[in-house]
Amino acid sequence: MDIRASLLRDRSKANCQRIVEYIGNDPQLCAEWAACLLDKDSVLSNKASWVLNFITDNNPSVVDSFQSKFLAKLKEEGNLDGVPRAICRHWAEYGFPEEIEGEVYDLCLGYLQTNSAIAIKAHAMQACYNVVTKYPELSSEYKIILEEVILRYGPESAGIRSRGDKLLKKLRTFL
Repeated sequence: MDIRASLLRDRSKANCQRIVEYIGNDPQLCAEWAACLLDKDSVLSNKASWVLNFITDNNPSVVDSFQSKFLAKLKEEGNLDGVPRAICRHWAEYGFPEEIEGEVYDLCLGYLQTNSAIAIKAHAMQACYNVVTKYPELSSEYKIILEEVILRYGPESAGIRSRGDKLLKKLRTFL
């Protein structure tokens, strides 16, 4: 299977599943898929980012070696919303290496403070919280930003309101 051609040809759940089954736990095939996600072509990158959800739901550690590259990708201009949404979701659910946690925290705080899509914000809130649990001294800063996000986007987004309220309750143990 040509992963790149398959991604560009068909954006369906069935195609994502085929790609994930094809990749399995093979590091070379995973690297081929990751090259698509990291590509400068925003359409290809966006389509490959959707596959990230399926890959990590089956085997989160298969992408561990690409975490720094994911971070670098998010720092690039021109990403479609699917790329940060998928990567932030992965970070929120499965974590990230200690070496990049400061940069992930700063990047995700940036998503919370800018006009990012709601789904990106929801996953970024959780990724930031995961860092705060390790470094409670960040909890005051994070709480202020989280309250601002809930106040601004909560009325229009049940997801932001729900996740934000849950995280605020958990934050009380640090304050």
